[in-house]
Amino acid sequence: MIDVARNMMALGRSAQAEILCKKVLMLRPGDQDALHLLGVITYQAGNRHAARAIYQQLLESNPAHHVIWSNYGVVCLALGDVQEALRCFNRALEISPDFADAWNNLGTAWDTVDPAKAVDCYQKALSIAPERIDICNSLALCYKRQQHLCDAIKWFKKSIDLNPYQFDVHCRLAELLEQAADSLNACLEYKMALALKPDDAVALKMETVLPVVQQSRESIQLSRNSLWNALQVLQRKGLAIETPWERGRVFFYLAYHGQNDRSFHELIAQIYRKASPDLTWLAPHLVNPEKRNLRDKRLKVGFISRFFYNHTIAKLNIGYVEHLNRDRFHVTVLVLPGALPDAMSHRFQAAADTFLLLKGSFHSVREQIAAQHLDILLYTDIGMEPYSYFLAFSRLAPLQCVTWGHPATTGIDTVDYFISHAVCETEESRASYTEKLFCLSAKAACTCYARPTLPKLDSTRAAYGIEDGWNLYYCPQPPFKLHPDFDQVLHGILSRDPNGLVLLLRGVTPGTEQLLWQRWAHLPNTEKNRIRFIDPLPFADYIRMFELADVVLDTPHFSGGNSTVEALAVGAVVVTLPSPFLKGRLTYAWYRRIGITDCIAQSLEEYVQIALQLATDAARREALRQKINQRSHLLFDDVQAVRELEGFFEMSRNGR
Repeated sequence: MIDVARNMMALGRSAQAEILCKKVLMLRPGDQDALHLLGVITYQAGNRHAARAIYQQLLESNPAHHVIWSNYGVVCLALGDVQEALRCFNRALEISPDFADAWNNLGTAWDTVDPAKAVDCYQKALSIAPERIDICNSLALCYKRQQHLCDAIKWFKKSIDLNPYQFDVHCRLAELLEQAADSLNACLEYKMALALKPDDAVALKMETVLPVVQQSRESIQLSRNSLWNALQVLQRKGLAIETPWERGRVFFYLAYHGQNDRSFHELIAQIYRKASPDLTWLAPHLVNPEKRNLRDKRLKVGFISRFFYNHTIAKLNIGYVEHLNRDRFHVTVLVLPGALPDAMSHRFQAAADTFLLLKGSFHSVREQIAAQHLDILLYTDIGMEPYSYFLAFSRLAPLQCVTWGHPATTGIDTVDYFISHAVCETEESRASYTEKLFCLSAKAACTCYARPTLPKLDSTRAAYGIEDGWNLYYCPQPPFKLHPDFDQVLHGILSRDPNGLVLLLRGVTPGTEQLLWQRWAHLPNTEKNRIRFIDPLPFADYIRMFELADVVLDTPHFSGGNSTVEALAVGAVVVTLPSPFLKGRLTYAWYRRIGITDCIAQSLEEYVQIALQLATDAARREALRQKINQRSHLLFDDVQAVRELEGFFEMSRNGR
């Protein structure tokens, strides 16, 4: 009978298999095979606590069974008991050191705690069972979460070599190839996925791939024209997309073109809302708002993001959470799935009146937010990852706002206001939002940026492989921020300063660096030889490099935000050229805040001149450093920004 039950399980008929197992147990109470299979069935049915009890019973009578220990560990992991899961998997491996499943499961457990140990476990599992597709995919995903894209790509390719008929793996590989700036092969992988199964979400992705690194202003315009035409075709076609929060895309790289993206984001949002009716959802408490509990007269404000840990978004917003007046506001911090616990996340938790780690399905997350009965929901960023973007299609609070964590309009009609800063906006930029625009005044800082505790290192340039004698120009931005106009800056500096060395950051894969070298092929070797790429630095070294550089180069069209504040905090000299849009005006706004205009250019040529003057005139540079150090305190803990945000919230309390 137990063999019949196993066959039923293999055929997907778990209910019949469960009945047979229970019959066996009635005839032979404690039958190990029947009890073990029942544990598997119970776990797969989602009854995890019941499955745990079954495995505990099994281990009492059979404590040396490696498979039972491993399966028990899987149940513990599903219940969130990581430490017990680790103990179980290690016990299974003590009994059977070459049990690949246990190594794989141990990797899954470590993935949540120590990804480097997870990689070791997955590799050990593959050394035992090199043809295991599931382990290849687990290892690839582990690398992906660590942003080791080349390794992730390698293992997804290995998985496809073992079985080319994996729709989801082709899609994941395509997404990684996009990030790796390999647009051509990304499109090929999307095509392979579509050959296996028609799917509108994948079709949209395939038709809307944007280059990560643009080769010229002309290539930007060609990309935008191609994207616009593709979106119009997709809109006319009419798409049906399920779970876009898992399978949709955000058009992150549009922001780096230096243009008005409003029409694109409006059209994209319209396409997704029509293709995914499930995105449109009204929180139950908003259907009958008069029934709300009015005992607490304070406005209930929610701050929501995935990035409330040691991340730029957290640094830009922790000041608001800590300083909003609690006599007038109740502050809820809502952390989306995927956040990483650390000291900064604990700081948010300590500052919030209510702190929620949102868990479960997308629909469950919406319901958890709705249950807070918020008056105002503030997205600190929309457009950096899909989950918050698609969540914003729902109406979860009477007033929904976004601020400049990603400095671009959302295009979403359920986002009511964009919160910006007067100095960051121009007549041209004000027309680039689908949201109503609220600006903090010029009297306030761009945000209430909490004063950072910065590490102190005394390392020299030699520690970073930089020889003495160079005038060091440092750009701390990733390759996708280097607009083709930046090439004029490079050429201008390197052609006029024979002692100039430009230091740039590598991207997540070699592909972005290769595309930049391709773009700079026209530069003479005497200039190219003085452009160096370095890996992104640990935080203490990143701060130290600001101190070691003679000049920090801001990127035209998409300026530094957080990085500029951290550079100015140590007196670094940052040269900037403000653009017409918020995304290119943040460094300018920070400088205006501290009353220093020496490094603000009005043209690319003036940008080059300022950079050269500061790099080659040590006395002038040092005087400017001292002035920045004397005034940089004005960047931090600005209560005026908090008071103005409070005023906006109260102004909006009676409707949108």
